[in-house]
Amino acid sequence: MKKSLFHAVALFFLFISICCAQQRDISITIDDLPLVGLPYEMFESIVHSFVKHQVPAIGFAIGSRVTNETINQFLLFKQNGLELGNHTYSHLNLKRASCAEYINDIIKADTVLAPFMSQPKYFRYPYLSEGKL
Repeated sequence: MKKSLFHAVALFFLFISICCAQQRDISITIDDLPLVGLPYEMFESIVHSFVKHQVPAIGFAIGSRVTNETINQFLLFKQNGLELGNHTYSHLNLKRASCAEYINDIIKADTVLAPFMSQPKYFRYPYLSEGKL
């Protein structure tokens, strides 16, 4: 009887510790920033919704899309405490590029995106392609 009670109590505390330890965090990610063709007001509305509802978000930016017209999207993201990461310079698919070409594309994007990127740096593979298997 004592042994069964001990096991039941031990299982109970094990169950409670597992349940309490499993904190689930999520973050919304937006690929292919800046969102070319989307009116700035719509992008602003998205960002303000994230902030209002305390939704953590990370935007992954394509370096070749940084222009005078799109720079405000990056600034808005950063000014509102949202994070920005690297999505390569030209949105290369790793399955269709050499290793050297891909690395150079990442470095080129890092250079262009440096004023906007978060610390620590984040990177998202275009097409979620991590290379040939």
